[in-house]
Amino acid sequence: MPRSEDGHGPPYLQIAEHFRTLIHSGALAPGARLPTLRDIAVSFSVARPTVDKAIRLLRSEGLVTTAGRAGTVVASEEPATMVIAVQEPLGVEVTSATVTRASETVAGDLGIQPGSAVVVIRLDRAAPD
Repeated sequence: MPRSEDGHGPPYLQIAEHFRTLIHSGALAPGARLPTLRDIAVSFSVARPTVDKAIRLLRSEGLVTTAGRAGTVVASEEPATMVIAVQEPLGVEVTSATVTRASETVAGDLGIQPGSAVVVIRLDRAAPD
């Protein structure tokens, strides 16, 4: 298995992205078993703790579940949708909101794992009426 299309980033992020792509594309359907952690480690030429970290990241994103001896399987449902309300301060309006993956810098600032989903809300000063 290739580490990633571009080969950049820490190995655990490359492994997580590999399986994330397979899951989102449908190549790994809900309920499908991932290879054993040992097999993933061998395929990607990494240590087992690196694979553990990648699987923890996928689990935190709601993409996989781990069921003891049953191994790691693709989650049966899409991750839960979260709705948030943003009260716009007077003179400010929300111009966009997008979901993206946290870079190493952003993740460090927020105290989350790199690659975690984050919502970016852009604010603009409202034009006077």
